[in-house]
Amino acid sequence: MQDLIGSGADLAIRVGAQDDSLLTQKRLGDIGVHLVASPAYLARRGTPVHARELAGHDAIIAAPLLAWPLRDPTSGEEITLRPEARLRVDEMGLAVAAAEAGLGVLLSPTTVTRNAVARGALTELLPGWTPRRRPLFAVWSQQRYLPARVRALVDHLRAFVQSDPLLAASRE
Repeated sequence: MQDLIGSGADLAIRVGAQDDSLLTQKRLGDIGVHLVASPAYLARRGTPVHARELAGHDAIIAAPLLAWPLRDPTSGEEITLRPEARLRVDEMGLAVAAAEAGLGVLLSPTTVTRNAVARGALTELLPGWTPRRRPLFAVWSQQRYLPARVRALVDHLRAFVQSDPLLAASRE
């Protein structure tokens, strides 16, 4: 994460809890994640039906999603997998391309993979085993005056996020 204050930026969009006391934050909504793999990969390796079966699969690990917290849809039990990476990247677009190429299973934000799933390039795995949604925030420095144009952008972003079912605030 870039130093928001040091960079002089007016605003940043961040996922997850923000612990920096020098930042003001406004929750925009929530972002979900899901497991995906290409149909070709699943044809070669089989489709897992339980989270413990992921141990036998190739994993594409995309930072910051290094651990895969999953919740059993029947029992509610939460488990956290730390899969061995076949490929580890720090750019989600590259991770999605690798998954589409059949290199393995990927835990990815639903917003990043929705188009690939819709066109059949990726298949969602273990529906119902989804991790908790992560909060999405607009953040800015408390040390700086927030210009009206930035306030207007924050309001616009909140309205946009609330209009997208993949981003709207969770009902959990």
